[in-house]
Amino acid sequence: MRIEVEVTGAAPAANVDEWTARVPELMRELTKKLDACGEALTLPCYAPGARNSASFQVVGAIYKTVRAYQREHGRPECVTIACDTDATARLYRQIYNFYMADTKAVRMQEADWD
Repeated sequence: MRIEVEVTGAAPAANVDEWTARVPELMRELTKKLDACGEALTLPCYAPGARNSASFQVVGAIYKTVRAYQREHGRPECVTIACDTDATARLYRQIYNFYMADTKAVRMQEADWD
């Protein structure tokens, strides 16, 4: 079971700043979507907020909710987060801590990972 981040150009669901005070509600809504899905689910991203802490709080809650659901229910096999831009996708990868550069040389050239 996995979570993937893909740049699709799709519009974000909202800005994370709109959800920082409503994380429990977001987690309940996400659980409803997970209950209704089959083996795969695509979710819209939440655009980064003005404060990094807001982004980490909301995106981290999404990750925790999806992973807990996958462990408990054994599905969906794949959840894809459809991001609007490369920068948003990079933020999600940093928060989820599953960034994978093709080579060490590529990773060493990317200032985001220093």
